Amino acid sequence: MVCTSIDEENVFKYLGKTVQELQEEEAVLKIFDMLSGKKDITLASEYLPDNMAEKCSTKDISNSSWKKLKHWTNWWTSTRHLQMFTKAYAIREAESLRIPHQILRIQWNPSTDSLSNRKTIYMLY
Repeated sequence: MVCTSIDEENVFKYLGKTVQELQEEEAVLKIFDMLSGKKDITLASEYLPDNMAEKCSTKDISNSSWKKLKHWTNWWTSTRHLQMFTKAYAIREAESLRIPHQILRIQWNPSTDSLSNRKTIYMLY
């Protein structure tokens, strides 16, 4: 692991767990930027319990050694991966897959290859 202390490791794990529950895509990417050292760990205070946030704001905890995780972060922040484990991206996908409650009734006669009243197929659109 890239953490240099137990406190760093605890913050890292807490942020990693928090990212799954966030509802906003921007917040998810912000946390990944902190987990990869792109953004300073002092910005994490809104996602951390008070005791951890205080250590980050006083620079007792640093994320400078986390910069080694750039490739890891690039992989995890692809939309396809984020959709698998974050609510922020899963919600967007679920909304885009909503099917209207309208039903189109199609009547099809396979023997004449035309529409008729013999067999009815229901399709959602």
